Amino acid sequence: MDWRTGCGLLLLAGCATPVHPEAARASNACARALHHGQLAEASAHCDLGLEYGDDDSNLWVNRGLVLQGQGRLAEARAAFERALDTNPDALQAHNDLGAMDLGAGALERAIEHFEEALRTDPRFIVARYNLALARLRQGAAAEARRQLRIVLAVDPGFAPAWRTLGIVALQDHDDVVAAEAFGQLAAHTPGDAWAWAALAEAQERLGRPDAATAARSACLRAAPDRKACPPLRISSGAGR
Repeated sequence: MDWRTGCGLLLLAGCATPVHPEAARASNACARALHHGQLAEASAHCDLGLEYGDDDSNLWVNRGLVLQGQGRLAEARAAFERALDTNPDALQAHNDLGAMDLGAGALERAIEHFEEALRTDPRFIVARYNLALARLRQGAAAEARRQLRIVLAVDPGFAPAWRTLGIVALQDHDDVVAAEAFGQLAAHTPGDAWAWAALAEAQERLGRPDAATAARSACLRAAPDRKACPPLRISSGAGR
């Protein structure tokens, strides 16, 4: 699944009302099939679970993910909303609805869903990362950077947050933070040529020729195509 959308798979994690054990097992089987991209099998498990009852919010979330994977977006939204009817604190349902709204450009509604998920669990980093993306879309870069820093305080290894923080910092001409972010990204994803190329650019902008050259060399080792690692244009300018 794409970290930016955050449409994750929800195994049994507690519900607002008692759930039939067979429904819970079916929900978990649905999630596992989704994880392996087996939509038909996932759909069958979710359908089986619903025959035991419709009071499992996890099952409705997984059902929504199946429908989303099938391109049936209106039905997927209805399934996520049904999860919230069953359990208003179903944070994954809030996140997935928010991700759908973010994709559709309904920023205020997306933000409401992400913030509701975070009221339930402030450490739910996927919702917080999505909130940062929504704030960026609003043009609120400072707030987006704040949210990204919170994500990284919870999980320093969450690579998408380092990537986005670095991009925002470059756009803000904050080359020190960009170098920090891309350095962390490259450390966590050493095979990602883009990360090394971005780090080389940030170090170049800071006037650090040795560090920029080292980053480009790492890019060349990681890149199957040398075009991913543009030549450096080292200047003698002072760093920020």
